[in-house]
Amino acid sequence: MLLLLGYVAIGWVYASVAMSGQIRRHEIPQLGAIAPQPVTLYSGDIALDAGFYPNPAGASCAVVMLHGIDDDRASVLAFAPLYWDRGCSVFAFDHRDHGRSSSAHRTYGFHEADDAVLAIDWVIDRTSLAPGHIGLHGISFGAATALEVLERRDDLAFVVADSPYSSMGSIVASSAANSLGVLEPLVRPWAHFLIERRADMAIDDVDPAAAIAGVATPILLIHTAGDDIVPEEHSATIGERNPAVERHVLEAGGIHLNAYSMRTAEYTSIVHEFMDRQAPQLAG
Repeated sequence: MLLLLGYVAIGWVYASVAMSGQIRRHEIPQLGAIAPQPVTLYSGDIALDAGFYPNPAGASCAVVMLHGIDDDRASVLAFAPLYWDRGCSVFAFDHRDHGRSSSAHRTYGFHEADDAVLAIDWVIDRTSLAPGHIGLHGISFGAATALEVLERRDDLAFVVADSPYSSMGSIVASSAANSLGVLEPLVRPWAHFLIERRADMAIDDVDPAAAIAGVATPILLIHTAGDDIVPEEHSATIGERNPAVERHVLEAGGIHLNAYSMRTAEYTSIVHEFMDRQAPQLAG
């Protein structure tokens, strides 16, 4: 009986840790001298805190930016000059249970991808841009979510995914194994059952590698060599599912998401050349 109770308790903790995390609220930056227009998106009873930066260049393009886990949109807005400097407007929001958005269970892209679709729809309504003039840029958790979006709509200008995981099951198991060790595979079935019931989701459906198979939207994968949190093999697995995917691995000290800050010029060149090839309609 004690063993059973211990198993149940460990599984509950496993599930709870997977579905929750730190809440950070950083100062939201300006782009150029432009402060964001405040926006609130509603996904059922979840309020998503967001901001829209209309580019004064009279943008013919916009990019929705998706941040990583345990952070807020300020982190991904560090990448915004990639697009702002090319005349694109920028939209970013705090994921559910992050930043200034409503508390909720975290589902690694299952519900978050639906939230991202709401953001895309808002940008279309606000700017009158066609979907083919709107891109997605996600980092880590946000990168996997961006790829999951492609199961919901496959008509965007491009997706740039920096350091995505290939499936929810694999990244959650890897994280749990850090504390549970050899017990993790034994506890996993019960923990997954709890996650799916408590968060109203299906873990196997969060599979960015499967999500991109056969899609037409151009995809660029970027990963740090020797990534210390999401191994680069994750993006390799994703890239194998679609031969049209472009993939780059950059040396950046093995630090997760450090490629842009350490190799800004090369990273920028990769993204801009990709956009020029795959989304020439965005020029001008």
